[in-house]
Amino acid sequence: MNSEITGKIIVVGDNIDTDQIYPGCYLALTDPKEIGSHCLSGVDVNIAANFPQGGIVVAGRNFGCGSSREHAPIALLNMGAKAVIADSFARIFFRNAVNLGLVPVICKGISQKVKEGQTLTLDFVKGVVTVQETGESYPCEALGEQAMKILAAGGIKPLMRARFAKEKALAYSQLLVSCRTVRYESDGSIHERDGNAVERAYCQAAEYDAEADRLLDEYNAARKQAEKLISSLAEPAQREVLSRRYLMGQKWEEIAKSMYYSRQHVLRLHGYALQSMCLNVTVSV
Repeated sequence: MNSEITGKIIVVGDNIDTDQIYPGCYLALTDPKEIGSHCLSGVDVNIAANFPQGGIVVAGRNFGCGSSREHAPIALLNMGAKAVIADSFARIFFRNAVNLGLVPVICKGISQKVKEGQTLTLDFVKGVVTVQETGESYPCEALGEQAMKILAAGGIKPLMRARFAKEKALAYSQLLVSCRTVRYESDGSIHERDGNAVERAYCQAAEYDAEADRLLDEYNAARKQAEKLISSLAEPAQREVLSRRYLMGQKWEEIAKSMYYSRQHVLRLHGYALQSMCLNVTVSV
């Protein structure tokens, strides 16, 4: 994955929810182009039609709040967006975006510092957003290591499938070998080798695909359970620490820097949060 993304921007405000990003009346649509044509129509019906391909959406606070469904980041991708840079994100939207291959970056105050139509360059490695027209640069929060791996693969599903790449490559090489199921003798006679070898190789490759799907389902189920547990916490700071650690994949140092806390205090909040979650689970049981 390229460490930089450059594109023209559109700017939207605070608290843009998932229904504004992709209104519920369009949920039945399946054509990617049509889905993209309705993106952000809850904000302005003309945005998608005028959106620059490969562009970047800049937003205010709490972008992607509301529903946990994945249609919002899907619509943004189908509209042609490479990334969303916002003052802050709803945590479930953030994770959904990463899992689907849409780059979400937190850059506090960015919505008040740029103008519609400007061109931004986002550098993941340096953690910097630069306005091409003015040369001004602003620091942004680093994406976690796991989030970067998912985005580099193009989303969580391609990443899970990539883990089986070697096994699948072996299966397909076996398939090619097995295709030589006919042996020609010098006397002109023809002998069949193992006629079921090709079928077995196909079945083995299909099994790897099924295993990748199974692991992906387990991951999604675990993620939803984690989101539910984190949401049960009463203290906002504790929720934020756990969200950044387990949903956004940030390191302790990155969390401390983003929240303006010491690393020790972040670890303390993490411990309190886990204790509270255990109590919540015990009470619910």
